[in-house]
Amino acid sequence: MKPDSIVFVPSYPRSGNTFARILLAAYNGVDDLDRLEEALPADTSAALWRSVPDQEVSARNNRAFRRQVLAEYRRRSPALLPFRGLKTHTANLWAFGAPAFEFKPDDRIIHLVRNPLDVVLSNADFNDHDIERSIEVMTNSGTCVASGSLGSVEVRGSWRENVESWLKPEICPALLVRYEDLLADTELWLRRIVEFIGLPFDEARLMRAVERSQFSRLQRQEKEQGFSEAPARTTSGRFFREGKSGQWRTALTPDQIARLTAHGGEVMARLGYP
Repeated sequence: MKPDSIVFVPSYPRSGNTFARILLAAYNGVDDLDRLEEALPADTSAALWRSVPDQEVSARNNRAFRRQVLAEYRRRSPALLPFRGLKTHTANLWAFGAPAFEFKPDDRIIHLVRNPLDVVLSNADFNDHDIERSIEVMTNSGTCVASGSLGSVEVRGSWRENVESWLKPEICPALLVRYEDLLADTELWLRRIVEFIGLPFDEARLMRAVERSQFSRLQRQEKEQGFSEAPARTTSGRFFREGKSGQWRTALTPDQIARLTAHGGEVMARLGYP
């Protein structure tokens, strides 16, 4: 990778993005959850948007300044990790006459995906609303969200639009990581991610990162210390809710399953979900 390369970590919300970032940070010696945003920030981070003058908060204005913000980020020295990473929930699509991202050949993409039947449950809890509302948001084409600032705007699209947008070929290498696989064999998949990025591999560091990122440990840390990336309110009261897969089998009705699979069934099949 070149000095101005970026490791992009995209996903639809609640698909394992934070877990992957925690693992990468722990592998590189960053154990403090509240330094995660500093180590591997999101493209919505206020620190990245400080140079942008005050503007009306809109998806159009956000897209107009994204190129400037990402170009400035490429010129920054990595803060805590030996590479420059960027989390995003933005769909890799054109909008308002501009692309969401401009990739270079030496960039890398680590695309996190998760069964949408489980995503809908996690999103409902995270946003403190019911499953019906979560299904509505996930299946709504062209969805945009914002939390009060220009940099916070995310053109996410629906679940299908978001995931499909990152499955198309790019000029840089991409690694598809299913959240379920990352949970089931964290050691194997962290090794693949480390090697994909091009970091020196160290077995002891890998095992330490896996141990430091166990879900029960993350839940305990959140309970005792809080977590700066957690919303003010969730249904369960936790950011790190369950850390399990397959809960949709008992939590969703047949009608809810049918609506989600009608929306994203083709993409689900491509990803290996039933």
